[in-house]
Formats: sequence, C-alpha cells, structure tokens
Amino acid sequence: MMGIVTGLSPFTNYSCTLFAVTVTNGPVSDPIIVRTAEAVPSPPVINTVTNISSSIVHVTWTRPAVLNGVLVSYTITYVINTDVRSVTVDYNGEETQSYDIVGLSPYQLISVTIIAITGRGMSGPSEEEFGRSSEADSYCVAVCVNIVVCYMEQQLHAYTTPGVVQFTTSSVSNTGVNVLWSPPSQPNGIITAYQVIYAIYNNATSAMSELLSISRSTYSISNLKPGVPYQVLVVAFTSAGKGAENNFETFFSQELSPSKVPADINIVRLNMTSINVTWTPLSLIEARGFPPYRVTLMSLSTNNCNKRQTDTITMEINSYVVLHDLVSTQLILAVVGVRTGSSKVFMDVDPITVDVAECPTLTPEDDDCSITVVFVTGFWKNDPNRT
Repeated sequence: MMGIVTGLSPFTNYSCTLFAVTVTNGPVSDPIIVRTAEAVPSPPVINTVTNISSSIVHVTWTRPAVLNGVLVSYTITYVINTDVRSVTVDYNGEETQSYDIVGLSPYQLISVTIIAITGRGMSGPSEEEFGRSSEADSYCVAVCVNIVVCYMEQQLHAYTTPGVVQFTTSSVSNTGVNVLWSPPSQPNGIITAYQVIYAIYNNATSAMSELLSISRSTYSISNLKPGVPYQVLVVAFTSAGKGAENNFETFFSQELSPSKVPADINIVRLNMTSINVTWTPLSLIEARGFPPYRVTLMSLSTNNCNKRQTDTITMEINSYVVLHDLVSTQLILAVVGVRTGSSKVFMDVDPITVDVAECPTLTPEDDDCSITVVFVTGFWKNDPNRT
C-alpha cells in the first residue's frame, strides 16, 4: 500500500510513523526520517552599495530567508549606463557576504541586483539597489630625480573632468532654437554647471556662451538670423574644471531658399550605358539650409531619325550620382537642381540647348540610326560621323 502526503515544505526533514487503525489504534512503527526535495530559494537581500574609491563599489547582501536547499552561489548583475555585466560568486557559508565591483569610472552610477542559486535552480532577483563610485582620487606616486633620490608626490587621478554631453536642437521660431541635453554618461565627479556655446558657422569671432546651473537641461537661443547656419556645443563642469567636448552641431533657426544654383555640372561617360554626374555643392552659407540635390535626366531618342523626348528621370541625392543601364543611342541632358526645407520647388540651372546632328540617308532595311554617343563640353550629343 502507498500514501502521499502533500503540503510539505521543500528541503525539510520530516519524521514519519505508521500504525493501523481498527476499533482502536494499533502499535506505532519506528519513525523514519525523510527530507523533501530541494526547490529554488527566495531572493537575497542587498544591504549596502557603497563606494570605497573612484573605481570600486562595495556590495553587501544577506542570504535568502528561505533557502529551500543547499545554497551554491550568487550571481551579481550590475548595469553601467546600458552595459549589463554579471559575475558569479561562490556561497561562503556565512549569512552575510560581500563583493567589490571594480573598474568603474569616477562618480559612475550603477544599479545592482543579486540572485541566489541552489541545486534546483535560481531565485528571483533581489530588489534593485543603486550606488555610485566616488569622485576622482588624489594619490601618491614615486617621483625619481635620479637612480638614488626618490620622493612621494601627490598627483590627481587622470579622470577628473566630465565626459561629453549628448545634446539636440529643435527650432522654436524663425530666429530661435531650443538646446536640450542630458548629463554625461561619465560624469567623473559631481556636475557643478553646464555651458552652452554657439556661433555662426565657421566664424569663431562670433562665439557666445552661457554658463548654467546644474538644474538646467534646456536653453533657448534667440535673436538668430534666418537662413544663417550656426554651430552649438554643450559641455559640463565639475570642481576639476571643464569637461570633454562633443562635436559641434550645425543648425538653422529657419531654412530659406538657396541663394545660388549648383555650378560646375559635369557628365563623364563611364561606358556605353553609364554616366557619372558631378557638380560643386553649395556651401551652407549659399544653401541657407540643408539641401538635397535633384538630378533630372532627359533622354532624346534617335529612333527613325526623329528627335523626341522619351522619358524624364528625377531623383533626390546629396552628392554625385552614377547612372547605369542607359541606351547607348540616346542624347542625355542632365539638369541639377537644389532646394532646402523651406523651398517649395527646386532651383534648376538654366536650360542648355544641345544640337543633334542630322541623320544620314538610310537604306530601307535600316530601322534606327546607328549613332555613337560622345562626351562634349559637359553634355552628350550625336557624333556626326556614322559608325
């Protein structure tokens, strides 16, 4: 016979006895000690996450209140910005245990969770706790004057000023923009201020700046000129000084129509069916905005010696373009235009007329003119010499 006892706790010793029951209870058997199987433990509890230097954070925790088995190890997971790292630490048999997380940047914020592991599996994670390494250290190094005389000199840790600040701009009017930023991912210390620097594009003498309190994360720049390119930069400060600089961001408070059309348009024949169209891009001052360029191809057929337009191809690109799969017996005329965000239409170069040579007399069996297309002064036209 067999019976099943339910509702027991995992990994717990139980004493089992057995007796028969009729009118009265029969004699009791000798007890048998049995232990239930292991289960996953309850989560551990993080006690402290404290800094002991600019590169080390000390973590302490208490083992799970309910072990449910033989505790084997812990897995510590910590997050630096978006970088997730884990380390496994063996259980040392003590109720409280600790671990040093090393290799951090000065004043680096991290989050920590811990799970406990038995032979049956892993617990859920502990409550997430946060800590931060200390600001940059001062420390002593040996400085040797010669092979005999050395002395100790206090030097500052290499990472004392903050890292780069990520920022963006958004236009708010024809003469103003907002600059928005977030704290540097590597502050290397307590941020004391932010500085916004802006100037007309490639004009250092026009630079202006504003020093702002740490509570600020936006700044409005006003009295700008429409259609004029500007550059802006945001930097952070600690007690050690000015932080690292990111790249300048170029912006317009308002884009205007370009002041010029593209110049130096050139068409280079690569083979019988491909051409390369190039031009001199406008400067930001000339473009008065961030321009895409449009290349329009007008192909003129020579079928039956009749000059007529067969198709027009238009595309928006930012630099030169190579066009393939063209018909070798076509006259190709390329027109390059430019527009900015505020332009309703493209500004094209002035039309240029290209003469097409007359077809020679054909025999009745000829269906098409056999014409060789050649490169002439920036455009293609028919070769009067029949091949």
